[in-house]
Amino acid sequence: MKEKAESYNDYKVIKNNILNGVWKISMDSIAKLKNDLHTANSSIAKLNGEITGASDKVKAAETAMEASTYERTHMSVLGMPIAKVCL
Repeated sequence: MKEKAESYNDYKVIKNNILNGVWKISMDSIAKLKNDLHTANSSIAKLNGEITGASDKVKAAETAMEASTYERTHMSVLGMPIAKVCL
């Protein structure tokens, strides 16, 4: 583009239609990058939601496992929990 430009004194003169074409290509590229960024951010938000859901499920499973372990190692006598001891 610079090589094909005409000169005026010490300045390079670029035709409007060439400059408009370069500007349009640049704006199209920027719009595509913005769209790609929006798509990536949407994917990241979805994956973060899935991670949060999986983490909640793991915590619920751990809580259930702790309750099950407690029920296996303790018994209730007259409403008082007593640890089962194997001798």
